Amino acid sequence: MATDGFEITFGQVLLFALLIGVAAWVSFLVYRAMDHPRLVLTATPDGPRADVRNVVQYVISMPFLIILWWSFFFAVFLLNENHINAAQLFIFPSALIISIRALAFLSPVTARELGKVLPVALVAFVILDGAIRSRAEIDEMLEQIDTIDTDFLVIPMVLFADYVFTAIWYWGWIRWGQPRWNARKALRQAPSGQ
Repeated sequence: MATDGFEITFGQVLLFALLIGVAAWVSFLVYRAMDHPRLVLTATPDGPRADVRNVVQYVISMPFLIILWWSFFFAVFLLNENHINAAQLFIFPSALIISIRALAFLSPVTARELGKVLPVALVAFVILDGAIRSRAEIDEMLEQIDTIDTDFLVIPMVLFADYVFTAIWYWGWIRWGQPRWNARKALRQAPSGQ
């Protein structure tokens, strides 16, 4: 099929369909992995508890997940034609992950929505807008990154924040706050006069 000198082939349509499908799938995996506490709890008579195996699994898996999440957002921000500078390429993915991870403990629905909307929107901008940086612009941005004094502590900083959020959630809410909350709730709901 040809229109005004432009030829649209079935291969092009399939290529973009594949690109959109893979990008949407990766976005889905990223947000589904971010939007909830990653420490697995086991039901016990004393309430939910994290056993040693689950803590070790959490501590070992989080660096890999944070690297994957951060790399995903970094790549999307780098490839998309936008006004983000080299410093913001480090700041925005880190801030986005920290905000989603904090919300995962405070408001899981909000974390899910933020985690869903932003990755999908960012990928949609790249795909639908078609405004992808040229190779020269990407090389220039990567050269600017060399001038940024990050000490490559961005990912460990995000990881540390997640460990702190998880510790506060587990010890502050699961072990201390939730039992007291449930006890007060039970007292309020108990019939009066007993």
